[in-house]
Amino acid sequence: MVGQSRNLLNITPPFFAVDSYEFAALDESITVGYVATPSEYEKKVPDGASDAVRNKIEADNTLVRDGMNNIYEHKPHFHEWATALPGEH
Repeated sequence: MVGQSRNLLNITPPFFAVDSYEFAALDESITVGYVATPSEYEKKVPDGASDAVRNKIEADNTLVRDGMNNIYEHKPHFHEWATALPGEH
């Protein structure tokens, strides 16, 4: 293989440049509310529901709304972020 570079990782183009400024702009973490909305998980109160059922559903919905502030994912280390290939998790 004289005069040719050898691709040891067997990666084919296109190669993606790593942008450290883009990484620096990432949030330190994202919340559940960033990836989901409460309306996806909130329950509807059926018509004619008793007060006990209504209170239980409202309490559950309050937990759902409060849970939207929980941390969903933390920012990865730069070397993890910079070496990920498309399609990898």
